[in-house]
Amino acid sequence: MYNQINNSEKFGQQFKQFVSDLVIQYRGFFIRFSFAVLALFLSIFVPYLISTDIQYAFIFILIPFAIVGVSYATQWNGAGMGLILAASLFVGFEIGTGTESTVNAGMLTLIGMIGLWAFRLIGNKEDLKVVSSETFIPLLLFLIFSFVSFLVGQIAWYSFAEETSISAQLGGLGVFFLSVFSFWIVSNQVDESRWLKFSLIILISAAFIYFVSRVVPGDLGRVIGLLIPRGASGSMLFLWAGCMALAQGIQNKEMHPVLRGFCLFVPVFAIYVAFFILRGWVSGYLPLFAAILVVLLLTYPKQGILISLIMVAALASQVQSIIQEYVFIGDNSYSLGTRLDAWAILGEITSISPLFGLGPANYYNITPLFPIRGYAVQFNSHSQYVDLYAQTGIIGLVLFLWIFWRVGKLGWRLNTRIEENNFEKAYVVGALGGIVGTLVAAGLGDWVIPFVYNIGFSGFRSSIISWLCMGGIVAVERIINKRQSQTT
Repeated sequence: MYNQINNSEKFGQQFKQFVSDLVIQYRGFFIRFSFAVLALFLSIFVPYLISTDIQYAFIFILIPFAIVGVSYATQWNGAGMGLILAASLFVGFEIGTGTESTVNAGMLTLIGMIGLWAFRLIGNKEDLKVVSSETFIPLLLFLIFSFVSFLVGQIAWYSFAEETSISAQLGGLGVFFLSVFSFWIVSNQVDESRWLKFSLIILISAAFIYFVSRVVPGDLGRVIGLLIPRGASGSMLFLWAGCMALAQGIQNKEMHPVLRGFCLFVPVFAIYVAFFILRGWVSGYLPLFAAILVVLLLTYPKQGILISLIMVAALASQVQSIIQEYVFIGDNSYSLGTRLDAWAILGEITSISPLFGLGPANYYNITPLFPIRGYAVQFNSHSQYVDLYAQTGIIGLVLFLWIFWRVGKLGWRLNTRIEENNFEKAYVVGALGGIVGTLVAAGLGDWVIPFVYNIGFSGFRSSIISWLCMGGIVAVERIINKRQSQTT
């Protein structure tokens, strides 16, 4: 009996000592976690306790702080990419800004991550840099000249045109900055493959859920579709989920066979939905086809060329029926004609400031001065390239293409550098296909940098996928360099 009491007291002392050591060891974590919970609580409940006039201001301020707090508490620096994707593709929360667009959960999460990054840079006195200078320079110049275009846009080039609100201009400029910073967040903070895997799981899962919602009939399909908010199912979701899954399925020999089979099924599912269910939507299937072709050529060069020739021959034999059933279906023929007219008019409008353009969002209110097919209406370009030329001029368009050239060049070098058929190899191959597909999609709409008066902020849920995944190419280089430095 005495021994039992003695053992109980001994166990109690050991337990108290264990708890004490645990508190001392993780005291910093508990403090940071308490801050995160408090900020999250305030961001959710404070808006309901104050007037509607100022509740949006509280939401804007507190939610980013909550995100920063949670990230800082867990020390999961590399989770930023996955958290941004999760918020963009699954969280339907939006806030009206007074313009035609709303700020969504993905944008708020990104803003919080940017704040966290800046806080750590200042606190640790680190230099502001990215891993690869060859991607940093064009990105930085793109931001600088976008801001210059914003300043140029304050000039009233067409005095009879309706003035574009400053909120719309700042919103357009903000999309430029957020796109670039999402690239930098990934390239600076992701230094382990597990975070890229985590991000791809979120991306592919969101795409798969959306594809299922399109094929399941009736109310069940509509209910499943509610899991993916509006704007998230844009061209970039089909493109990047499809090509990344395909690359992992055929390149990553370390993956479990069942998972590889699922990854091979995803692009097939994406093709079916984009080409047959949404067969009139060229932005859905054409960029995906281009990306898949690149992935096949990079993985199986000889077989890929043969497959490409077979595909071209098959398409050529059915070109007339394909054009009628999948290209010029519905109003696509009329849409193509009006787009060509719109591009010619926008070229004329922007000729007054060809180098720097008319500034973010500005050309939209000028278009009624130049009637299209006899109608004095507002219209947009429906092409990323024309859109960038109209907003940022020749300089902005060239810098945009330079970004893709540099990122693609880095990806190509990594593809030849990585010899193992592992996750990193598959990621780079998929990303190279995604870059080509993104360039194709850019010719079909403002899918990469959404225009305020067209796809808008809601489309940023989808467009951010391309910037995050391209930033992952720099992260792969960082991971490989880190691994080699540890083995030498």
